[in-house]
Amino acid sequence: MPDTEKNLWILTEERPKREVIQQIIELVTKKPYEIKTIKPIICCKKFDGTYEVIGTKTVFPKIIIELVSGTSGKETGSFVDFLIFQQEDSPVPEKKEKPTHAIEETKTTPVQSRNTASGQRLSKFVTLKAYPEIFDKAKKVMIWNYRTEIKKKLPNTVWKDFRKMISLDVKLSGIDELVDLSEKKFSKFKDLDDLIKTQNSGRKPPKSNTPIKMKIEGIGPKKRLEISGKLKKGRSWSDPNMGNLSALIFLARKHKWKGNIVITKHQITQKKIDGTRKEGNKFLRIVTRYKANMSNIKLRKYEYAPYYWKKDKDKKEKIGSIFLHIAIEDNGKLEVIYENHASSEQGYIIDSNGKSNEYRKAGKKPDLVIRDDKNKQIFILEGEYAKNIRKGVKQLAGFTEFENVCKQFYPNYMCKRFVVLFGDNEFPPKMTKEEKNKVIFRLKIDGKMITYDECPQVIKDIISKLEK
Repeated sequence: MPDTEKNLWILTEERPKREVIQQIIELVTKKPYEIKTIKPIICCKKFDGTYEVIGTKTVFPKIIIELVSGTSGKETGSFVDFLIFQQEDSPVPEKKEKPTHAIEETKTTPVQSRNTASGQRLSKFVTLKAYPEIFDKAKKVMIWNYRTEIKKKLPNTVWKDFRKMISLDVKLSGIDELVDLSEKKFSKFKDLDDLIKTQNSGRKPPKSNTPIKMKIEGIGPKKRLEISGKLKKGRSWSDPNMGNLSALIFLARKHKWKGNIVITKHQITQKKIDGTRKEGNKFLRIVTRYKANMSNIKLRKYEYAPYYWKKDKDKKEKIGSIFLHIAIEDNGKLEVIYENHASSEQGYIIDSNGKSNEYRKAGKKPDLVIRDDKNKQIFILEGEYAKNIRKGVKQLAGFTEFENVCKQFYPNYMCKRFVVLFGDNEFPPKMTKEEKNKVIFRLKIDGKMITYDECPQVIKDIISKLEK
């Protein structure tokens, strides 16, 4: 139950979406909730790094959102989307304070992604097990927040991932119209045999695929559990398969398998392993923790960071674009019609009828796109570190295809491309006038908000109102 004398803190790496924040508050309070706005908290004309949720009255004096970071970095990140704390003051990672909830969210339906959206998130929930003193009593939740109409049935392959999540003590939320979670097939695995039988069930995949299968081989001291699964994807690692194999390793140990576990058919080379950073990635840390191996690979020990998360206000270029996004939504005079602050998330362009349209085209995508109905303009914005001004300006040239799509939806609007900055660096002295005129806003590390000459007046007005 909520603590009625404490604030509700929502910690996240990403732009807090109203519909998701509303779901989270309802999940915690177990009561309906309606958000009126999310406001940047301004003190002495400076942004203090947090946002306050204003809406229906709850038992919490304040509901505050704070942007933080996982300790494992962008390349190997395994930080869940939201940590929820119920306490008076802002949480501090070094104190190892205990969140009440750890929540992951996706706006991709299981129908769209088959097992990708759920599979790739399994390793995040396994990673929580590495910090038992923090997360053992936290409620783990997976939220689906899809934005497109579902016209197909749930793929048969997805229920396996759902069952793995449930066996990891994860509550599934937002998919009631797709599945009946009370069905027997969504129960926890009874034992290792049930886990193996379930994982190996289903139609045989094409020969070109490497199926994720489990089998026990050998006898006596050489008895081992083999789990096959391709981990290579181009030059990188396969995120969904890292998640699935991580869950199978953990669940095998949970169900009393004490022998060797070997990952086979992974297609990862020793050179790839040796070139991995010191702390490895989320999969290699799980392999180490649960004493598994990879066939034909010599592994070193990969350690977890001492703290699961950190306060990292000066390390993310998207802080500036996220701030502007939330300030614009709070003001209400402009409409955000596209966002991609996370750079890899599924993108949707909202058309003039309010419909969300998937944008899957290859190439560079902007971080934020804003519609000004009064002046019939669309602002296509790229977020960048202040020290990388010129890089940000150069990237604007790559948005032509995206702009053409915008013009299809809004033929009577003029599109303009600009850069939004985060950080303290000033303009390089050799920048051309044209380059300087592409920068419209900068949020400094201390929270100071700066608008430049070419900043549209409607955005200048929004920032000026915040400073009052």
